Amino acid sequence: MADTLGKIKAAVVQSSGCFLNRDGAVEKAEALIAQAGTMGAEIAVFPEGYIPAHPLWFHFHSATSARGLEMAAELFRNAVVVGGPETDRLCAAAKRAGVWVVIGVCEKLANTTGTMWNSALHITPQGTIAANHRKISPTVGERLVHTGGGSEGLQLPRTRFGSIGSLLCAENSNPLLVFSIVAQYAAVHAALWPNHFSPTQPRMRDVILTASRAIAYQGGCYVLNAAGTVTESMIDQIACSEADRAWLHDAANLGGSCIIAPGGDLVAGQAGAEETILVAELDLDVAVSKRSIHDFAGHYNRADLLGLVVHPTPHNLFQAPWQSASPSEPWNRPHPGGSDIARAADQADGAPQPQHTLHHGNS
Repeated sequence: MADTLGKIKAAVVQSSGCFLNRDGAVEKAEALIAQAGTMGAEIAVFPEGYIPAHPLWFHFHSATSARGLEMAAELFRNAVVVGGPETDRLCAAAKRAGVWVVIGVCEKLANTTGTMWNSALHITPQGTIAANHRKISPTVGERLVHTGGGSEGLQLPRTRFGSIGSLLCAENSNPLLVFSIVAQYAAVHAALWPNHFSPTQPRMRDVILTASRAIAYQGGCYVLNAAGTVTESMIDQIACSEADRAWLHDAANLGGSCIIAPGGDLVAGQAGAEETILVAELDLDVAVSKRSIHDFAGHYNRADLLGLVVHPTPHNLFQAPWQSASPSEPWNRPHPGGSDIARAADQADGAPQPQHTLHHGNS
């Protein structure tokens, strides 16, 4: 009998979350995970910074304004500790629904008071944390509240239907990051986007299509684009002027969630500014015919000429003998190192994990 990759149902969640309210956002995520499960989805992707929020206010407020700093402090107070009670609730929700979940969180470490990461958390249908990709380079206003992640989050977790990639916002336009996804043969790529871009930048929905179609075509994979949207309450909190309000009320500047096929065609969406869940059946065997022509991680490249190497994460700023973490909770270290999270995912899912050194060509 010939090998086949089969078909799966995938869900993309477009939602505003619960702005700067960790408990409210987790509760909303639990309900949406359950809804995705009842719709038959095997994987559900949420927007960037879904819990508790993305620092959108820096598109409108200055870095040192009283209101901007107040919301930044509130973001930290409501940020998520991976391995803490909030992720336990998300894991339980994923297990109840039988759904693989990729969700954007603003992450902090326990017992700290300042540093945060913009993270994409992968949760298995068994209710375990498989991977945690921290955005490697915060963008514009994010730099005021987030630091950059390390290479440990670039290793793709494996599922029964193949590897799952995840990148956050502008990372989906980073050629090296995109190739790290392509080289690990992602069957499905989760692209997490915020609620909107800056008024000075191209519309987010246009960038989503441009970037994700390129990834789908180059990688021969499906791209699940999950974008946020806004509520009237959010607009009241982040807008500085009537011009800001008018821009935020323009539906063309919001949302844009969609699902893209390996050839670049739209399978579902684009959504408008509404809260919705897009569901589509994905025929994963489409990737085989696509890559038989262009396999940029294999026969359609030259490892003797070109290559990409993912470097280990540097040492921690502070190390001491009393600092340690359980092997099953590597995210509680000051900065997770090596492939500890991947090993934890391997133990949970029973699937072999790819190596960190990536080269063009068969290797």
